[in-house]
Amino acid sequence: MSNKDIMGTIGLYLPKTTIVKLKQLALAEGTSVSAIVEELIAPRLLNGPREPEPKKPNRRLNID
Repeated sequence: MSNKDIMGTIGLYLPKTTIVKLKQLALAEGTSVSAIVEELIAPRLLNGPREPEPKKPNRRLNID
């Protein structure tokens, strides 16, 4: 099985400043952006879906 068979691509929309900092970090660490993203996401995937946060009541101010 080749790397092409197990790897895929995804488009992420992030603030440009975040992208620049992420690329700089990868360069400084001698790694890839993908490796950093995988390292950060892996624990979250292991935890599975989060319970939705309870909705806060809609408190409208009634002014007559």
